[in-house]
Amino acid sequence: MLAGIQGEPASALRAEHRLVLNETEKIIQAALAELSPRQYTIYRLSREQGKRTAEIAQLLDLSPDYVKKTLATALQKIRKKLQDAGKLLPAVLFF
Repeated sequence: MLAGIQGEPASALRAEHRLVLNETEKIIQAALAELSPRQYTIYRLSREQGKRTAEIAQLLDLSPDYVKKTLATALQKIRKKLQDAGKLLPAVLFF
């Protein structure tokens, strides 16, 4: 199905896609490592465990507004890191 796009075989396109995804994942992991412990916890609860703002707030004994703002800041930092690396567009799929 991918064969013939820009004259490249499908296997080459898949390999390139995997490479881009691996690079993007490394950038995201580096960005996560730079978050504060609170930002990291809230990010993981939201994005990796699928918890809603109210659930996170209750779980961590925080206000929902604080959780929203902290998550927004964390996501902004991750996007900035991706943008600086020129990888923002592929990563949009993850957020």
